[in-house]
Amino acid sequence: MKTPTKAKATPNTLTVTLNGEKHTLLMTYGLLNSLATQVSDVEDVTNLGFSAESRTATLIAVLTRKGKTGCFDEVDLDVIEEIDEIDKVLDWASDHVFNFFMRRLRKAQEGLTKLSIETEEMAGSLEQLTPGSEASASKSPSAGPSV
Repeated sequence: MKTPTKAKATPNTLTVTLNGEKHTLLMTYGLLNSLATQVSDVEDVTNLGFSAESRTATLIAVLTRKGKTGCFDEVDLDVIEEIDEIDKVLDWASDHVFNFFMRRLRKAQEGLTKLSIETEEMAGSLEQLTPGSEASASKSPSAGPSV
């Protein structure tokens, strides 16, 4: 099994100009988790930018003010004129979700590798304890012929 390569870290903040004002967006675990629920696995991450429904849900999740995240109390995508900035937001959000899934896959693979090694070690130990196996046969010389 090939080890997933480590994804390049995406900055936790993104500064964009929307409706003529600069805004700094912050990726929190809550926001990341909300975005990740829109995709079932890493292969669906591209849908965040291509599906109209996913794009809208992503932008509303990222831009709506909630705690430390977002920049608008109400998001009205019809009045945002900076399309290139919206692309940056979608790319930034997608990169975070992709990296999240890649980290989870890497952790799962590490766990499977460790489990495989431990299982092999356990099988080797059990083989030594099993009566009649070559490993359990006594290597010490006998006390002589049996009468």
